[in-house]
Amino acid sequence: MRVKRQSLAGLLDEPKLDISSLIDVCFLLLIFFLVTTTIVKKEQDISMPLPRPGQSVPDFPLVIAVAQNGEILLNPDAYPELIAERGGGRELTKLASRILMMKQSGMKVVVQLRADEAVDYQRFIDVMNCLAKTEVERVGLVDVIH
Repeated sequence: MRVKRQSLAGLLDEPKLDISSLIDVCFLLLIFFLVTTTIVKKEQDISMPLPRPGQSVPDFPLVIAVAQNGEILLNPDAYPELIAERGGGRELTKLASRILMMKQSGMKVVVQLRADEAVDYQRFIDVMNCLAKTEVERVGLVDVIH
């Protein structure tokens, strides 16, 4: 009988694992990643006033058309000018410089943005970001349905 008691006593003295340092390291990693994370500006953060229904639009707005293939055209009805090709980058510097040039000449820039129904969403947002960076006062949205 004595032998059994000693073996039971040996089983009860198992080593324990202290995880308090593991918890400290996890909290330090969590704080590190929270501090070093950059917050990406979402599309919902673009603050740009849109015209209300029934609000008048000036006679000569700047018309920007975003084609299905990703090309961006200025004034597509009268004298179309290609601003960005389909494989162009996301920074639309030519469009931004054109808008800034119009603003420096004293014009109030009002944009009518036409987008094809099948246009890539990211391309449309690139144009909206460009308009927000150049601080365009008013933007009207028109979808082109074929």
